[in-house]
Amino acid sequence: MQTSVRYESGRLWVADGRVFRSGRIRLAQALIDELMAETAVRSVELDLASGTCRIRWSATETSAADAAETYTAALAAARLSEATAGVSGCRGDRKGESLWLACRLDNGVLLARGEAIQSGRLRLRIVGVPGGYPWADVVRSSLAQCPRITSVRTRRWRSRLELNFDSDRLTRAQVLDALTVAWGAADAKAQPTPTASSELIARGPRRWLYLALGIGSFGLAVLGLLLPGVPTVPFLLASSYYLARSSRRLHRRLLDSRVFGRLLREWERYRALSRESKRRLAGFVVTAIVISAVFAPLSPALLITVATMALLSLYGIQSIPELGSRASPAPA
Repeated sequence: MQTSVRYESGRLWVADGRVFRSGRIRLAQALIDELMAETAVRSVELDLASGTCRIRWSATETSAADAAETYTAALAAARLSEATAGVSGCRGDRKGESLWLACRLDNGVLLARGEAIQSGRLRLRIVGVPGGYPWADVVRSSLAQCPRITSVRTRRWRSRLELNFDSDRLTRAQVLDALTVAWGAADAKAQPTPTASSELIARGPRRWLYLALGIGSFGLAVLGLLLPGVPTVPFLLASSYYLARSSRRLHRRLLDSRVFGRLLREWERYRALSRESKRRLAGFVVTAIVISAVFAPLSPALLITVATMALLSLYGIQSIPELGSRASPAPA
């Protein structure tokens, strides 16, 4: 591969198959460490299989000379680190991993690495993420909006991410670029809200009152999933509010729950819901009305009433601000 270097609009693109090739795991790790140590560097995308490296700076006015100097110094340091590390420096590295991403967020650096399983599929594992950053929710809500990315699968408990995309219309470089843009854009637009760890827990009778209100609101939220017309989201948000001020343990369990956790985290961080979360809520409403119509002896008048309440519920869900419309990066 012939060496090629291009710089424009705060981005440096380097293609060099002699330097970036499969198996140079230590070089990749050291290069990313060196580049992300520079506060002006916003993100790094490295593909050892294709021999390419892309670096984005925070300021687009960074000159080509400064960008080249930063890259050259980082590469020299990475080569030295690779040479001195030897075999012992590669313990724990996975030889098949050729894709590397690093993205600077407001409270730290997100680092992912993985491989291209086949054409049109990437598998990554998150090896470093700032505390509390919902990387899985951001990826699913942002990239799922792009029709050229056919599926986004995340396993938060295993820190795994798998993407399927239309390889005829997207390259691996464009998918990696979309990932870093999604993480960076969502982090910049996020409006953090107080959580149970920073709230002042109520004391005395007020704490027991908040606990009762939180549990009661949660019960009404569950009831709203089963009965069309009963609003779910307001009761769920009220439950989170009161539990955050009465019981850290119960509030954390609510945020980690499989049914409600993602919805609450999205709302607390963005004051909006992803399209998938809204579809899930709508699915509960439709399921409830179908079960009512099939198993419950409803008269025509009562059935019309239930259907009307269900339509109002669906309208309320649709009216909730959508996360994808606020931060929905698409591949270039």
